[in-house]
Amino acid sequence: MKAMENSILQTQASITSTDETVLCLQNISSSVSKVSVNSQHIATSVEQQNVATKDVSKNVTDIAILTDSTAAKSVESLDNVRQLSMLASQLAESISHFKLPKSDTDINFESQNSEDVFWGD
Repeated sequence: MKAMENSILQTQASITSTDETVLCLQNISSSVSKVSVNSQHIATSVEQQNVATKDVSKNVTDIAILTDSTAAKSVESLDNVRQLSMLASQLAESISHFKLPKSDTDINFESQNSEDVFWGD
């Protein structure tokens, strides 16, 4: 009888141990599922960051292209300003030879005679 009681106690201990093992395995399975879900969230986030990084990279490239274009246009504008300044100086030199009459009454608008134009010295 003692052997039977020991066998029953061992069986009950074995059942308890098995129940605890099943509970531990369920907990492990639940934890693995949570880790899997979190890994999927991380993977999704990485993909989104990759897309955002590509967008930022494209925008930086576009800005660099626009900056280069703006710099080239600025150089072109500077050249145009220099040319205009030179033309203004030439025009000022050209008109410095003209002598204007002292009053409006000295101008004869009806005459087509070239002698009515006063040239400076």
